Amino acid sequence: FLNQCHGAILLPQMKRPRSKHLSSRKKRATEPRDPRVFSRAEEPQEVGGSNFGAIITQGLVRFEEHYRRQSLAAEHEWAKLAHCLRQPLPVAFRASPGAQDQLEGFLQELKDGCTTARGRFVPAPRMFPFSKTTSLGCDAKTLRQEQQENPKSALSRLGLWLAKCSAEGSVSRQEVVSTVPVAMLGIERGHVVLDLCAAPGSKTLQALELAGDGAVIANELSASRACVLARRCSSQPAAAAVAVVQHKAQLFPTPALYDRIICDVPCSGDGTMRKHPEKWRNWSPHLGRELHSRQLQIALRAMALLKVGGLMTYSTCSFNPLENEAVVAALLLRTGAVLEGAPALEGLPTRPGLTTWAVLDDGEELYPQSLTKAQRRRFRPSMWPPARDLHLERCVRCLPFLANTGGFFVALLRKRKPWPPKVKSKPSQSERPGSSTPLQFSPDIPHEVAKDVGVPPSSLDDGSLMRRGARKLFYCNSRLVSTLNQPRGKPLSLISAGVCAFQLKRSPQSIESSAWHLTLGGMGALKLKRVKAVKETNAAAAKKSVGMGHTCAGCGERRHGSFFSRKMLTRPPSKR
Repeated sequence: FLNQCHGAILLPQMKRPRSKHLSSRKKRATEPRDPRVFSRAEEPQEVGGSNFGAIITQGLVRFEEHYRRQSLAAEHEWAKLAHCLRQPLPVAFRASPGAQDQLEGFLQELKDGCTTARGRFVPAPRMFPFSKTTSLGCDAKTLRQEQQENPKSALSRLGLWLAKCSAEGSVSRQEVVSTVPVAMLGIERGHVVLDLCAAPGSKTLQALELAGDGAVIANELSASRACVLARRCSSQPAAAAVAVVQHKAQLFPTPALYDRIICDVPCSGDGTMRKHPEKWRNWSPHLGRELHSRQLQIALRAMALLKVGGLMTYSTCSFNPLENEAVVAALLLRTGAVLEGAPALEGLPTRPGLTTWAVLDDGEELYPQSLTKAQRRRFRPSMWPPARDLHLERCVRCLPFLANTGGFFVALLRKRKPWPPKVKSKPSQSERPGSSTPLQFSPDIPHEVAKDVGVPPSSLDDGSLMRRGARKLFYCNSRLVSTLNQPRGKPLSLISAGVCAFQLKRSPQSIESSAWHLTLGGMGALKLKRVKAVKETNAAAAKKSVGMGHTCAGCGERRHGSFFSRKMLTRPPSKR
């Protein structure tokens, strides 16, 4: 109903919809919180309005109080660890073989270090041969400042070259300890590799360089992150060997057909504090306990997807033993896998894994036989150290002060027997092998594509073409084709596969006609040459177009070709 009041029309007041978050907000407002954790309104203010140093200090107090009881470092090493965690993370990257020559020139100039425009000494870059990674002696902020204040210095020119090559795909920005899982796997040419939690994709690109003519499947649950990952992979020389899929890691479709699996699970991330210092604001030891069950589910799924005799790495960027050794111990006990010794990591000092740890709740140590009912809901039996020796010291821990890096944990496991055991049960309609529709691949170049591009319509020497949509053809190598075509109970949710080889584009002479074109990626993958089109003379182009209808760019009316001059008919449609 409408009400009139002094000539104005008043609409009835609508009832405000109730937010589903109101109850959780009220619950958080009434819950007691840790007085050592600051809210944004209660953070201590320092001189000049800067309070970030106080936030780090408060976080380090909680960090040291918790991890001293876990024996993370020796007593005399805590001062080094605390000092290192306060420093920003140095810039690190991996260069492709094509960019190594230019990199060697910069490293030669900086072999004795350098001094920035602000008078700060930057040590010489450090090389890590086990993964061909370079770590600079400064962080990204110092590098940007040097580019602005002294553009002609060697450090500034190296920063510009690094930005250029990162955009081209010949350089991958990757932290030194992040390269350890792929380096430990021993990936060989022809292997089928699965990256179960792939984004942002640095480990995927590292595995792609080693797999050669094999296949790499990169899985990512987030659609936006999966699309970014697909764009990164498309710029690589071996893009025909990689496919990006979108699945929940715990439910990734079987069968077990992967030679190597990278299982870098979501974690609390307290090993990345140097790269993301804002994490100190909300860091709590409870974060590892909350993620333990999900991490174990993902690791169990990875073991189920691995071939018998294959290798997988379980890794996190966390120090918490509930996310690291506790998950590995539960995985070994359930699957019968064996923990392998880590290979030599040249240039990177490491520490062995923990064999015993404490499960804490608000600073109080808990034991499995004395849990209350409320505690049994939050703590799992797999969180406590195992009763028998599982050789957890074979795990690898990377501590920041050992090589000026971030914190990391890696375990190398080998599958010894089929797991899980096969259970005879009638599958549902969605899980039957026939319910998965195979992707359509063709080993031949279509006749209309070959005619437009100017190549013979023969079969490809290796690999096949896959049509996605009406305007693109993607080339995948034979190993990737056989992996994607394996029968599955649930089809793969494919984001991208291979490299775009042919693309249908509209002709500039006519809106109605289109032609297939060979892309730059297709030229490299198929070893084909793009045929140069013979430029028509003005007379021939006008004669071809005179019998067609054309739209005038001035008045917008469509006229016969005889209304236009010969010179006008040779122009693009938008300029006639």
